[in-house]
Amino acid sequence: MSLVGDGSMWTLLQNSSYLLTKVVMTALSVLGITLAADRFGSVIGGALAGLPVVVGPAMYFLYRDFGQGFAADASVSSLMSLSATQVFLVVYCIVAQRGARISLALASTAWLIAAILLSFLPQRPGLGLLLFVLAALGARRAVQGLAAASPAVVKGRPMSLVLVGARATAAGILVAVTTLAAGRLGSSWSGIIAAYPIGFSFVILTLHLELGGAKAIATSHAAMLGLASLATFAFVLAVTMPVVMAGQAFALALIAGTAVTAATCWAASRQRFI
Repeated sequence: MSLVGDGSMWTLLQNSSYLLTKVVMTALSVLGITLAADRFGSVIGGALAGLPVVVGPAMYFLYRDFGQGFAADASVSSLMSLSATQVFLVVYCIVAQRGARISLALASTAWLIAAILLSFLPQRPGLGLLLFVLAALGARRAVQGLAAASPAVVKGRPMSLVLVGARATAAGILVAVTTLAAGRLGSSWSGIIAAYPIGFSFVILTLHLELGGAKAIATSHAAMLGLASLATFAFVLAVTMPVVMAGQAFALALIAGTAVTAATCWAASRQRFI
């Protein structure tokens, strides 16, 4: 039987390649952000957490499988759900002293409730961007005291690269499976689920377990601003996808999102951060 001629086999190979790509990209992203937060400081780690290394490929495969209009709608929903991610980060910071795993569970529950409520709002790029800006400002103000109370330098045992790598790989597998299933739920929930902070959940969980709650709080606080890169990516993709070719829309969104991350990292390098 010809491999190329067998449509089901070719589809299986494409899906397998997609899953492997998601696993590898997410795992490398989680590993890189975790090590960057440990080596260069929480603000750099938080800024890098906003890079669209997970949502970007997810949007591409949604476009490939369901078309340009579907991907545009999913991008809007992703942008809207980033306000729920701010809620996730606030809750994690507030309850971090209870322990890493219970904090992650409570923060994830808060994200789900916020995401459901946001799904009832009109799905518009402008509204999504406005809500994100307000949520980011409110979130940073809400936990400013907790972040300021974190020690300037977090000392502890060196992180276990084996454990960090294992958690990064687990995050990659979870993201791949979740995104693959998301396409069956329609454009709105596909975008919402694609933007769920699975990768970053593993980042702060690892930092919390390896370096303590103060480091996790500081990185979460920085990520509230770092997510501006992801919001920029989603916004640009949502407004350009309906009017230009898909490749151009993705290029513009990636350039804009990466520029925001670069600006955040540059600003961080000019000051003393954790």
